[in-house]
Amino acid sequence: MEELEMVQDPDPGNTRRIRLARVVAGFFCLVALVPMYGLIDLGTLLGWANPEYVWAVPLESSWGALFTFSIGSALGWIALWPARSRTALVQLATVTGAVLLCALVWWEQGPWWVGLTVGVVTAALAWLLRGHLVPAPVSATAWPRLVWALLGVVLWAPAAWGAFQHSLSAAPEELEITNDVDHWPIHAAVALLLILLPFLLVRRRESERLVLLSVGLSASWIGMAMLAFPDRAGVVLSTAAGAAMVLWVLAGALLKR
Repeated sequence: MEELEMVQDPDPGNTRRIRLARVVAGFFCLVALVPMYGLIDLGTLLGWANPEYVWAVPLESSWGALFTFSIGSALGWIALWPARSRTALVQLATVTGAVLLCALVWWEQGPWWVGLTVGVVTAALAWLLRGHLVPAPVSATAWPRLVWALLGVVLWAPAAWGAFQHSLSAAPEELEITNDVDHWPIHAAVALLLILLPFLLVRRRESERLVLLSVGLSASWIGMAMLAFPDRAGVVLSTAAGAAMVLWVLAGALLKR
């Protein structure tokens, strides 16, 4: 259906903009997954890493979750379904805000360039897709989802605060640097995203699949990392919190609209 709409578009300039948007989204999706180590850092939980090094798996998992499940999935969605990418753009804008906020807190090793890059790419994609985005259907408030989102605040706000507190006293061996960016602000940024993104599920049906994918995979991956490696850097709460994270994801997946 989408391809048919593109063929019938009387404005060839609009068609070129849509194609360019798909190329830009696809390119930066690959950048997030590979050069930014999205997939590689996720692999530490599965043992797909150099065994000679003691990996801070919870920290690596949150890094991988940000670049794979939050940034990569949104960019991939835009590349595949540009007409239905309003929520993907909102998700990327939320990522930009969360990362820049944490960069402000972690002034010296904050991921400024990560947040700014995501923000510029998001603005460029929104401009390229102007006039092509299909209006998102809005449903009545899904109260069970609202309760679930509020429970997420209770769960993830202490995680974000714990990341901040631990980073202040982290020993040098607990620091993880990738592409000149400290993992601790990313750890907190992901917790902030897991507070904010579930609220997109409360009213908008179009957001459901993408947001559930991003939130569900991020939360469960980080929770499993905390359960599997409770003695590694990045475990900012008790081990029981890792189990609570996984159960929270399962509860969200089971809720009906």
